[in-house]
Amino acid sequence: MKHFLKNLLLFAFATLPVMLATDLLLSRWMKASNFPNSVVIADVMGGSIDADIAVFGNSRAMTGFDPAVCDSITALSSYDIIAAGGNFQPHSIMENMYFRHNRMPRAVVQFIDSWWFVSGLTYNHTNSYLPWMTDREFFKEALRLGPVFIVDHSIPVLRYHSTRIWSDNGKNIKTYKGHFVYKKSSFNPEARPDSLIFVRSLPLERQFREQIARMKACGIKVVLVYPPLYRTFSPTKKAEREMDRFYGGIAEEFDIPILDYRELDLKDDPTKFIDEGHLNKDGARILTDTLSKDLLRILGR
Repeated sequence: MKHFLKNLLLFAFATLPVMLATDLLLSRWMKASNFPNSVVIADVMGGSIDADIAVFGNSRAMTGFDPAVCDSITALSSYDIIAAGGNFQPHSIMENMYFRHNRMPRAVVQFIDSWWFVSGLTYNHTNSYLPWMTDREFFKEALRLGPVFIVDHSIPVLRYHSTRIWSDNGKNIKTYKGHFVYKKSSFNPEARPDSLIFVRSLPLERQFREQIARMKACGIKVVLVYPPLYRTFSPTKKAEREMDRFYGGIAEEFDIPILDYRELDLKDDPTKFIDEGHLNKDGARILTDTLSKDLLRILGR
């Protein structure tokens, strides 16, 4: 038994340096990935975002806000600091890193919907966060995601077991300042998706309030935005009342405006959507044009 344990220890000591070196190479490679979430987190951690207007939110912000249109109309610089498949829990880590490593924006445009307080992680998050788990500051933030996430994403090399390394690191996806356009051929404008519910998590709501308070304390103008969804994709009446009551309470509590674009005409035009919940390029231009003009009024320009 002693002989076995000795050989096991020798094997561990011999393989550990190889695992660490391999993990380092994998992490460097994945940090340069053109996977949309990876592009954004690399800009965030690299301190390269110099934006007057920062956009927070999930994939509805990623496809629905066009920085080029906003920059042109406002004469300010904007950036989509968002994540596909996003919700507040993992996204708050990226937002905190953004504030620490980049210039403070004048305004934060926070996209809101019925999914923002869903608990849990998606593949999009774990994939883009993995390369940064060896960064002490990022790791400290990630502790809030729980012990299971930390253990599963900390063992050298093995932590990449569920990652589609080769496909995710492909250079075939284009991003522009966080803006991302993808195609979904299965969109059926006549389909009737299940009605949406408003998901709430009290701990996440508390963290959301704390974050808004910090931004307000830094002099950042915070604006809440309801994006349009395709007309067949809507919450139940009860869910809509709950959602409006909650976000309305946030707006009143912190004296911040809500821009509601759920009834824009484009909600009835299937040619402006990728799928039921995401605008395409044309839809994003229309929404961002309207949003940017409203921002000019709010910012007093």
